[in-house]
Amino acid sequence: ITDIHCQDGPTDAKVEDLWQLTQCMCGPFPASLNSTGFVQPRPFRKQLQVLNRNRTCKRMSREGVPVEERLQQLAARVEPMQNVDVTFDFPQDYTTDLPKGAVAWVKRYGISDAEIIKHRFGWSESQKLLIFPIFDGDGNLIMWQGRSFAMGENRKYFSKGPVSDIMHIIGPVEQKEIILVEDLLSAIKIARSYRAMPLWGSHIPLKLIRRLSARFEAVGVWLDSDKTNEAILSVLRASQFIPTFLVTSSLDPKDYSQDVINSLIETG
Repeated sequence: ITDIHCQDGPTDAKVEDLWQLTQCMCGPFPASLNSTGFVQPRPFRKQLQVLNRNRTCKRMSREGVPVEERLQQLAARVEPMQNVDVTFDFPQDYTTDLPKGAVAWVKRYGISDAEIIKHRFGWSESQKLLIFPIFDGDGNLIMWQGRSFAMGENRKYFSKGPVSDIMHIIGPVEQKEIILVEDLLSAIKIARSYRAMPLWGSHIPLKLIRRLSARFEAVGVWLDSDKTNEAILSVLRASQFIPTFLVTSSLDPKDYSQDVINSLIETG
């Protein structure tokens, strides 16, 4: 795309992508870049570090434009990936210091302090959101869901990120079956005894069914009571790829005690 000229001599090598363009930069760049070239702020990712600290650069591209400015120009010309939110709109005032009202709401479903800490539940005071962040194995934020506590807000849940591509599986690794539920709190309670995964809603994509069939011997579908018909259809479709059973109840999974949860799944 361009040449980078350093004080210790010019380099004529052509840069094939924006990621390589940062290798001759001085000091940390204010945003991280992924290999597709999208400027991608990440609250939990460290600032991009200089790959060679002994080289000092003029920070000028071949066009005579400062490198940072040139990167921004090039990134702006790249078409965004469809259906991917690269910033996730993550609240900048996220904190794990939850207000009493949010803590009380979580604990009404039997979620423990240890589980709140383990799953990094957080709070945004500016948006009045209880935040459920999801990270990858390297600690990078890959999606999040918020539960609104704002007065007059009709929409209670907000999900950000490539939700349909995230398999957030929790629970005992030795289990050969997995239970799909709508929300994270229900998944946490079920995961005390079984493998569980939140859908962040009620839709079960076909690609998810295929991926689960390659990893598990059976799938249980336990949606909220107002989604029974949708759950039945999902079970029928999934059963073409993997043994699938339906768990039904008059309340949401998170409303039950552990003994009742285990009993309902065993008789599902």
